[in-house]
Amino acid sequence: MQSRVLVLCASVALAGCGGTTSTTNDLAPAIDLRVAGAVDMSGGGPTQVMVGANGSFSFSPKDVTIKAGDTVEWVWASSNHNVVSGSNATADDKFCSPSDTGCSTASLSATGATYTHTFPSAGTFPYFCAPHSGAGMTGTVTVQ
Repeated sequence: MQSRVLVLCASVALAGCGGTTSTTNDLAPAIDLRVAGAVDMSGGGPTQVMVGANGSFSFSPKDVTIKAGDTVEWVWASSNHNVVSGSNATADDKFCSPSDTGCSTASLSATGATYTHTFPSAGTFPYFCAPHSGAGMTGTVTVQ
């Protein structure tokens, strides 16, 4: 996959900015805008799932489909939720917030928290919020 980088050039032409090279010492260099948090223009990036949007007991979207090797990022819109892999409120220890350990007793996170998990192989991965699975707070990651 090829990344694209936006380069801004000073008002005087530079090599790579129109094909003209200048030897003047007071030229501003081209500015490379690859910065932390910048938009990835290559189309990559994690698939985002909101946790408890608008105070609800839901994941939004509830079900996502990704490719093997892709990452899902859960973002907490309200507090007192978690992400636990498994079904019927039973952890299967494949992944869980916040750190993929202790899934049967996964801690709850607060608004603004994030949790990411990369799915290396194909399969169907159900998950739930432990305290709210009975209220239907469940989801599925399908990896192709």
